[in-house]
Amino acid sequence: MGVEFAVFPDHPHGAALARGLQSASGGRSIAHPSGRPWIVGHWAEDAVVRASVGDRSAVVFGMTDFDERSLAAGLATVVSTDETGALTGPLAGSHHLCLSVGGEVRLQGSLSGVREVYFAEHHGVTVASGSAALAARLSGRGVDEERLALRLLAPDAPWPVGDESGWAGVTTLPVGHWLRLARDGGGRVVRWWVPPEPRLPMAAAAAAVREALAEAVAVRTARGGVLSADLSGGLDSAGLCFLAADGPARLVTLHALAVDAGNDDSAWAARSAERLGAARHVVVAADDGPRWFATPPCADGDLEGPVVLARTRAKAAHAVAHAAREGSRIHLTGIGGDELFTMRPALLHAMARAHPAVAVRQLRATRTLGRWSLLTTARQVWGGGDYPRWLARCAERLTLTPGSSWVTGADWGVPPVMPPWATPRATATARRLLAAAAEARPAPLAPLRVQHDMIRAVRAAGAAVRGLGHAVAGLQVAYEAPYLDDRVLDAALAVRLADRWALDHYKPVLAAALRGVVPGELLDRRTKGDYSAELFTGLRRHRDDVLDVCAELADRGLVDGQALRAALTGLHPVTRGLLPLDATLSCATWLRAVGHDTAWQGGAA
Repeated sequence: MGVEFAVFPDHPHGAALARGLQSASGGRSIAHPSGRPWIVGHWAEDAVVRASVGDRSAVVFGMTDFDERSLAAGLATVVSTDETGALTGPLAGSHHLCLSVGGEVRLQGSLSGVREVYFAEHHGVTVASGSAALAARLSGRGVDEERLALRLLAPDAPWPVGDESGWAGVTTLPVGHWLRLARDGGGRVVRWWVPPEPRLPMAAAAAAVREALAEAVAVRTARGGVLSADLSGGLDSAGLCFLAADGPARLVTLHALAVDAGNDDSAWAARSAERLGAARHVVVAADDGPRWFATPPCADGDLEGPVVLARTRAKAAHAVAHAAREGSRIHLTGIGGDELFTMRPALLHAMARAHPAVAVRQLRATRTLGRWSLLTTARQVWGGGDYPRWLARCAERLTLTPGSSWVTGADWGVPPVMPPWATPRATATARRLLAAAAEARPAPLAPLRVQHDMIRAVRAAGAAVRGLGHAVAGLQVAYEAPYLDDRVLDAALAVRLADRWALDHYKPVLAAALRGVVPGELLDRRTKGDYSAELFTGLRRHRDDVLDVCAELADRGLVDGQALRAALTGLHPVTRGLLPLDATLSCATWLRAVGHDTAWQGGAA
């Protein structure tokens, strides 16, 4: 059973909404200290930790090292929803924290958005949920078609529009904020977190990352039983497996063979498996189960919004089903490792100013790999411009090709582009909304461009994990990404800029952190598996299915069906031209789910 809940203020109208929801959907209920209903939803008993002290109550959903006793001890230090003692700040694990203190509510999720918070208004009263669809249902709203145009952007829509829900009237809690539900029923967001300064030198940074990652894995293994983990062949997943092997849970590793026999991920995964001792290793054949782009039957989680990584969703869920048959109830994925520890092009901007001698070496290597011209390098690395200006330029250049010198990622991130099959109407809508966002002059997620881009990438990874979690919820398996825990993110952001890149190491900080945990020979890999064969074979098999699912986008005037068909049937010597397809398929899959759900039929705005 997945976790779905709604949180209501300690207010008469909030109580009426809560009782209405429970009457309609059943499920469990937790009361405010006042006796009014506070939290209503569906969850397994082992997915929640609760405590009450006087007029204060705390509820934690998700992965946490709190038990009832330690939660009560922390709750005793709480003075108000603003002064929460040991209960807030970057904590171990990944969870939703709900507090009710003297009639006022505090709700917060995780920085990555794996545990997201959404809120909406109903007749002046703010209600919140970990589910965007449930928040929309409580407010009586439908699909926001204009926002849907933004979700066609590839690789994704930039901050802040990229964090917006696809449901009209539903707001996503901003990064690093918590939601206050006041006694009068109103809601307000309050900041609790700012990114740390990147000051830790390599030795201290590696120790901090190792401690945070070990703690993140330990929160999951502490429950004992059987725990599964991806063993892809990369350093990210290997690190999780070796850390998990030291815990009390019985480890089952999962490796999916690649279509291309030349992909050396399997050889590296086998080397790790040999060194993992008593763990059980499951290898899934390349032709076992669905291919990429398979469109499985609608799942409840599809209602949440466009699902990141829609092309691999069915394949990933099938692999986790193997782990479920081995008895696993928690599955670890290495998603987040790339976002935190690979060298991001935006790092060059900061390095050129703070460490110019080191930056020269980085620039030479990056120019060679990216085939940048001198003019492109100068514009991207030494050019100025604040975040709103960059966002405005993104709005102006939505139809540039991915190979353009503008699309390098060395500024505030990789600029989004509309796919070639988007209609002029969809492109105009996306351009207008981006321009409006720029005019509002939003602050970036962090003052430094590389920090902003890292947090944005982590948020995209969090959305992917959230969607994959919904895909496997029916298997009774929790899909967990330790790299995306708050404390791991904090540790990675604190690494000194000059130590984040090295000519002779792919992920120098992570390699240093895992030295002594992962065998030394596994830390020295210089290759990375290529999965273009999965993309091409999957598309050949499921081309008609993709076109069928995307038909509603064409009916809504967002996609040119003929242009999409031409793109899918054309020749593609490289995968670049097909990369925008994932965002389009994500939007189409969500619309199909909304159309199949009887509660939403006819409800789209």
